[in-house]
Amino acid sequence: MQEIVEELRILWTDAGLWVPRKQRPRKIHQPRKRRSCPGDLIQIDGSDHRWFEEREPACSLLVFIDDAASRLMPLHFIATESPSVISRRRGSTSIRVGVCRGHHRVCQPA
Repeated sequence: MQEIVEELRILWTDAGLWVPRKQRPRKIHQPRKRRSCPGDLIQIDGSDHRWFEEREPACSLLVFIDDAASRLMPLHFIATESPSVISRRRGSTSIRVGVCRGHHRVCQPA
């Protein structure tokens, strides 16, 4: 089977239908501008790990990150990362930093 795969790869490469990974041009990603108003974009990330070694069962650390201020918001340890748990934590987290109104993003304190 492996010989057939290699043979097809050679045929596709010769025909220009497939480019080996090392010969592909690198993709360049443009950096994204940060939001101007704190609280405008909150990123949520979870990390499964044995945070408390053998003293407690493995859990996830749920992190809220404010994109505009580039700062960590509340951190939560949860048993498992799921959409329902995340939405409950997001609701209980009181993420009221500011209110942005209008096209020009006029920020007012909450």
